[in-house]
Amino acid sequence: MSVYSGQTPKQLYRSFYRYIRHIPDPHVWSILQPRVRGLLEKSTRNGLESSAQAQLKAVRARRRAEDEIRKLHMAVGCYPHALRRVLGDCYGQTGSVRWGLINVSSPHFELLSCLEHAVKSGQKCIETPRRRSIHAL
Repeated sequence: MSVYSGQTPKQLYRSFYRYIRHIPDPHVWSILQPRVRGLLEKSTRNGLESSAQAQLKAVRARRRAEDEIRKLHMAVGCYPHALRRVLGDCYGQTGSVRWGLINVSSPHFELLSCLEHAVKSGQKCIETPRRRSIHAL
């Protein structure tokens, strides 16, 4: 059972803010604040009368928010590996920020996204040139 499981989203955000105050890097703030705030909003957005799938998404968002707060708590609590992990995630060396930067800057990933879109929609995408073997020459 999580330490944060009995807390309301407001209490979770306060504990997040209490931990992030100890990191003086504005870039970390600019990455983590919207991420945690968005996850906590997703966890409270769905009412009790919503579908089971919406409730499952809300529970998953809450767990991800708790994980982010736990990682930040460990980083502030004098664990250098945890701090290195948080900084690496925020600066795009690991995690979703890294993959977002790679998708924007790499033509290979543009081709992959085109192929994924083609598979989903059933259309044909630009074909990639096949490698020839030495024996075909």
